[in-house]
Amino acid sequence: MSSSFTVYNLSGNVPSYRCVKELFYSLLTAFLSENGITEELKPSFELASSNGRFTPVETEEFIWSEHLQQTLWVGFEGIADTFYISVFENEQLDWEIWEEISTKESFPKSKIDTVRACLSNRFYWDIERTAGCGKVSALIYGFMAASLAKLTNGIVYSCDYWPPGDYSNGCDYAEFMHIYLKNIKSHISTLKDELGNS
Repeated sequence: MSSSFTVYNLSGNVPSYRCVKELFYSLLTAFLSENGITEELKPSFELASSNGRFTPVETEEFIWSEHLQQTLWVGFEGIADTFYISVFENEQLDWEIWEEISTKESFPKSKIDTVRACLSNRFYWDIERTAGCGKVSALIYGFMAASLAKLTNGIVYSCDYWPPGDYSNGCDYAEFMHIYLKNIKSHISTLKDELGNS
C-alpha cells in the first residue's frame, strides 16, 4: 500500500499556495462529480513546525524549509481526514537512485533528459498519507501529486503504490492521471460510503 508520491519539478517554477489549492480542488471536484458524488471537499492548508501551526499566505510560493522541520498538512472542511506534504532538496543520493532506475529495461530512454533536468532543480515534494489516515485521503491524495506535476511540468514517482499502477519510471501529468484515475475508480463505492453518498 502506497505511503507517498514524489513530485519532481521540471520547469523550475514554483506555483503559489493558491494555484496549487485551486487546481487540486478543481481536479478533485471534477472526479467526484463525474462519479456521482455530491459531497464538496474544500481543502485547507496548515503549515506545522516545532514552533506551532499557522495558515500559509496564499500568494506565497508553495515551498517551505525542510531545515525548520516544517510540514504542510492538507485537510478538508467537515471531515476529520488529512494527508501531508514535505519538501526535500535533491542530493547526490537522488541522482544515484535515478541512475539505477534508468538502467532498467522497462525505463523509457526518452525520459532520461527529463529526469536529469528535474534533479537539477533544488527541491521536490513528497505527498504522504499516514498509516492512520482516513479512507478518503488514502484514495484522493494523488490529486495533489497530479496538481503539482501539472503546474511544474514535473514527474510523479512512487515505488510503493496504491491504488495499483506503475509509477516507478516516473510519470508526467497525463501518464499519471491515466493510471491513477483508472485504478481509483474501482474504489468509488468506498468514497461514497465515507462521504455519505451511498
